[in-house]
Amino acid sequence: MENYIPYQIKLQVKLSAGHFAQYLHLLSNSSIGLPTDLWTSSTRRIAPQLSNQVSLGYYKNLKNSAWNFMVEGFYRTMDNVIEYQEGASFLNSTSVNWEDKVAVGTGKAYGLELMLQKNKGKLTGSLSYTLSRSERTFDDINQGQTFPYRYDAPHNLALNLHYEVRNNKTFSVNFFFNSGAPLQIAQAKYAGSFPHNNWGPFSLSRGSGYQSYYSYFQQLPLLSDRNTYRAPAYHRLDVNYRVVKQKKTGNRVWAFGIYNVYNRNNPFYIFYDNSQLKQFSLFPVIPSFTYERNF
Repeated sequence: MENYIPYQIKLQVKLSAGHFAQYLHLLSNSSIGLPTDLWTSSTRRIAPQLSNQVSLGYYKNLKNSAWNFMVEGFYRTMDNVIEYQEGASFLNSTSVNWEDKVAVGTGKAYGLELMLQKNKGKLTGSLSYTLSRSERTFDDINQGQTFPYRYDAPHNLALNLHYEVRNNKTFSVNFFFNSGAPLQIAQAKYAGSFPHNNWGPFSLSRGSGYQSYYSYFQQLPLLSDRNTYRAPAYHRLDVNYRVVKQKKTGNRVWAFGIYNVYNRNNPFYIFYDNSQLKQFSLFPVIPSFTYERNF
């Protein structure tokens, strides 16, 4: 038993498949403005969501598990997914049943995930990247053409590094990158000063009704196809320095961090201001200080 060496799995190949049912539906607003998500339950008219997924993965341990490498691909089909009909949202009149505001269709998602992880040494961490797509198709939306889902993010990158300066001192760096969210925006608006000369519908007089008619259409945007635009990409760098000192009972921790080091103005939502698209951001660069005492 003295010469016993534990067996280490160096290579794994995994294949999985499944059929799933979900009785909660997510309704997301893809137009500009505040991002709004609603969870609704299945009803007699709205059947549960059904999905089939298959995935294949390759996992490899390198240099006595000092490094791990993983690559996995997946493909998923979905039925009975719901989406707001054109021009509808939860902000519309509450006198209309929400079931009358949605369309039922199909979806699919597919992608490839890669990860490289270092487990030993003073410098440890991981680098992961996902290339994926998520799409929806509805007969009553976007003229029946397939469009990107609200949470379609083709590129997703995450880097996490931890460096042990000394036995009790650690410096960490975290970087994140995500593709911008798909959006449906107004490409144009009906414009003009009315009434203008003798042009106008023959059925309307030149009274207040005539002016109200054109004022109404001047407020209507000419929307793009569903989710053909994207918000700016999201990316952020965080750093943290942590010092741990052992005490007679427990330990003491000092931590200093900076969130969003280079002060990236990531979009929380997009809005119009004097016919110009602008973005609203939530968190600028934020320094932090933490003290912990564990017993």
